[in-house]
Amino acid sequence: MKVQTNAADETLVALYAQGNNEAFDILLNRYKDRLYAYIYYTVRNEELAEDIFQGKANEIFIISPADNEVTELVTCFFSIVP
Repeated sequence: MKVQTNAADETLVALYAQGNNEAFDILLNRYKDRLYAYIYYTVRNEELAEDIFQGKANEIFIISPADNEVTELVTCFFSIVP
């Protein structure tokens, strides 16, 4: 099923919780700049920030939200960063 890139975060989280990985990709693309900036601000090293971002993006991918609360998934993006 093709997912609309302009779908609400809550809709995307619900789809991801049902196993739709495309919905997760849209969410990650939506928040990746903020997440990378947060990591870079924390470590203040571009190469290390990129490594952490790549590793954590993969780690987030295997997390399935327990419910359809978008705040939990977005918080998850930022909570697993050192």
